[in-house]
Amino acid sequence: MKRFIYVAFFMFVSTLSVVAQDVPLWVESRTARFPDQQFVSALGIGVTKQASRNDALSQIALYFNSHVAVEQETQFRMAEGGEKWRAAEQNVSVTADVELPQLQFTAPFKNDKTGEWYICAYIDRTAAVSFCTARLERLLVAAKNAVETVSGGGSSLEDMRRLSAARAQLDEADALVDRLVALSRRGQDQYSARVLRLRNDCDTQFDNARRSATFKISVAGDGGMSVSTTIEEVLAAQGMRSAANGRYRISGRVTMELSENEVGVFARPGISLHVVDERSGETVYSFSRQYKKWGHKDVDGARAKAITEIEKDIRASFRPGGEM
Repeated sequence: MKRFIYVAFFMFVSTLSVVAQDVPLWVESRTARFPDQQFVSALGIGVTKQASRNDALSQIALYFNSHVAVEQETQFRMAEGGEKWRAAEQNVSVTADVELPQLQFTAPFKNDKTGEWYICAYIDRTAAVSFCTARLERLLVAAKNAVETVSGGGSSLEDMRRLSAARAQLDEADALVDRLVALSRRGQDQYSARVLRLRNDCDTQFDNARRSATFKISVAGDGGMSVSTTIEEVLAAQGMRSAANGRYRISGRVTMELSENEVGVFARPGISLHVVDERSGETVYSFSRQYKKWGHKDVDGARAKAITEIEKDIRASFRPGGEM
């Protein structure tokens, strides 16, 4: 009898050892596996592997005070054989608006008892600081070179585009400074001062180049001059102006393909613009588009809709001096 009890007890314990899950240390104690002084980490929990990953990523992004975008896509598939049901498959992705340096994930873990998934997102502070510092130095050197190579005697539009790119680099540098502050837990005044100094120099040079950029405009096919007027307004909004003796010539053509059927009249507009440096004769910027058809009950209405589409696109995308 005792032998039977011992055998049964042994089998019970053996069964427990086989069934029991090995729970990762980071599930039971995240900071024991990823100490805060060495890592930025977050434990994600969800009903699926992807949900747990998204949860962890969201927490990491919020640590860096960045915004998180959630995109959900639902796909439906019909059953084969004509049965009247369909299955939905959802894909949810979470992205942060800034780069999360050196981000890594553990292998996912599923709790068989609760059905929940766990994953830990983590960043090694030392490795991430090295990565951000190297990237920041490259951006500052590139922006400094752009500011120093700008010459008042050159093409002001080319200078503006070069400085516009430098501005974008400085924006990224600003974000990296914030990352460094969060990672190192101390101020980064030396980098902040360099970014601010370069931004001031960049803005001064940009304003000088913008003031010297003047344009004369000639657009064929612009019967009502509405497209030319829109170009003038866009230039003015960007701090530039039109002039009879402008440094640059904006020339081009508006095209309008008309077709008609029993429904009405359709107009398919197009535009081609070229900005030419009058001093060198070189084309320094081009803007060409072919748009979809616009319909109306008569020709004038179709043309008006088509011209409105051209004007809307010019306001949104015509940037001869780069992004402001």
